[in-house]
Amino acid sequence: MPDPPPLGAGDPTQIGTSRLVGVLGRGGQGSVYLGLAPDGRKVAVKVLHDRMVMDSKARMRFIREAEIAQRVAAFCTAQVLDVGFQANVPYVVSEYIAGPSLHHLVTEDGPRTGSSLDRLAVTTLTALAAIHRAGIIHRDFKPGNVIMGPEGPVVIDFGIARFAGHHATTGQGIVGTPAYIAPEQIANQPAGTRSDVFAWAATMVFAATGRVAFGKGGAALPAIIHAVLHEEPDLSAVPERLRPLLAAALAKRPGARPGVHDLLAVLTDDDRTREEPEADAGAPAASSTASVSTLFLPAAGASTGQTAGTASSPPTEVIPPFGQRVAAVFNGRSGAVTALAVDDSRGRPVVVSADVDRTLWAWDLVTGQPVGEPMHGHADRITKVLITCVDGAPTVVSSDRNGRVKTWDMASGACVREWDEVGDIVTVSRWEGRAVLIRGGGTVVEFFDLSDGALIRRPLTLPFYRYDPGATPVISQLAVAEWDGRQVIVAGCRADTILRRAVWVFDPASGDLAPAPRRMVGGSIELMGVIERVGQPLVVTYGRAPVLGRRMIRTWSLATGEQAVKIDQAATFRRGTDSLAVAQLDGGPALLATARDATLRVWDLTTGRRIGEPIRCRIGRVVALAVTRVAGFPVAVAGGADGSVHAWSLAS
Repeated sequence: MPDPPPLGAGDPTQIGTSRLVGVLGRGGQGSVYLGLAPDGRKVAVKVLHDRMVMDSKARMRFIREAEIAQRVAAFCTAQVLDVGFQANVPYVVSEYIAGPSLHHLVTEDGPRTGSSLDRLAVTTLTALAAIHRAGIIHRDFKPGNVIMGPEGPVVIDFGIARFAGHHATTGQGIVGTPAYIAPEQIANQPAGTRSDVFAWAATMVFAATGRVAFGKGGAALPAIIHAVLHEEPDLSAVPERLRPLLAAALAKRPGARPGVHDLLAVLTDDDRTREEPEADAGAPAASSTASVSTLFLPAAGASTGQTAGTASSPPTEVIPPFGQRVAAVFNGRSGAVTALAVDDSRGRPVVVSADVDRTLWAWDLVTGQPVGEPMHGHADRITKVLITCVDGAPTVVSSDRNGRVKTWDMASGACVREWDEVGDIVTVSRWEGRAVLIRGGGTVVEFFDLSDGALIRRPLTLPFYRYDPGATPVISQLAVAEWDGRQVIVAGCRADTILRRAVWVFDPASGDLAPAPRRMVGGSIELMGVIERVGQPLVVTYGRAPVLGRRMIRTWSLATGEQAVKIDQAATFRRGTDSLAVAQLDGGPALLATARDATLRVWDLTTGRRIGEPIRCRIGRVVALAVTRVAGFPVAVAGGADGSVHAWSLAS
């Protein structure tokens, strides 16, 4: 290939550790440069336009593209090597694939024919199958996004991709390239795997003929849209052996199109390949990563719960024994509870729970009476609920699987503010006197002012490549802790592989990364809590351990990385822990966790021994867990798959 154009007068010469040597392309979102890594290998460096840096949606789309690409198998896309910020401008460094786009190749050299066309069809379908296995719908598969690399085609540009089951519409018109997107996308309806099948077939028509399947070359946009919606594709020049297959894949209705594996079965004469399920036929199965509550974090703006009961609370001289069910039972309005939080900062515990109907309910834990109005407005399953105080008012913070975060006035149920596609790994804190939303996505941590929604400091990036250069970790848990008199952010990461370093600590004031402890916390983290123990922060994690890759609960000193206390856990918990919380009980710091058998167990984090007998929750699978106080004694609050929320005494 010819060398790319040289850098312009306004182009940077260095991004991160990469020296820039040429311009690979420019677009509406940013510029892509050819760079040289410190070891001399060529890399592609994508940089967001300066004018878009303060546009939170544009910034999140940019970072989200890298997050999505990291989830896809390396053989079918350009591997992401680094994500970071320079002078507040985000950038992504990825593997450089030398080769023209399919569009450029066909335009310059003519249509693909014979076995070359067959190989192209099979390899691009295989790549699409891998993208779908990662739970991703590409939504913009087209000749310009297929790079004909020296080792075969790769698929690029995940800028408008979405996770399967995230059925949000944009409200911004057509998303994608009209000549290659499916009718349902033009109609602003949810895109699924069959939408990508349609785009693949339209791409293969172009590869085989040099013409688009819908609308004649140079046709105006309205004519192209009308053709996609109402006309049959032009397959007259497509080889006869492929014509029936592509005609079926270009059906107007998604359900009438074959799946990726059906197409591969025909192209490879493999009758064993099964029909794939529709990704947009319903929401994906619930993640095994259930909610985590970190409850003893004074810096997070949450009360430690050391409040006295009010006159209408149960009398403090009658303390129910450990494990006894207490308080009022709340039955979910629309099925399973998906997340919950408890606020007792005003002297009386109030629970806010989310259900599968994407509604938030606030209610008094003692009486069971509603507090304020229901909170409606999420378009996808709510995965996290937090309660804090913003400008003197109790405020609910909620996030959903679509990455949307909303804040609500608890008294009125009104939505105060929302962030689109921010991410569902969130926590809250107080910083420099203001309430702050902390968001983790991919390997980036961002900070937003809860009062006005503004980004308040330079985002922080985990330099995972220093310890795990071949891995693609994502932040799975966030917590705030006090360490040596300062507030720190603790980020836990998960990955498909075992990480050498799975816990990172930042000083948000300076943006500095805390030095690596003598012994790094490795593995892959699904649940995490942080609590004070003997004057130092203690990290409790559940996930795959470095040794043998088994799942288990572990405890770590944040300062040294050494195991703090060994938890005596049954095989039930190693096989599957659904929810985890840490809290200060009367005897000191404690860990609460529920297993797949809907049993709640409590451990003393000083000795590692279990407190009391296991509590049989009898509410189905426990998907949300928190701790509060009722009339002075500690109480565990759990939300279940049966839609109810119950509470049990933790008095020892």
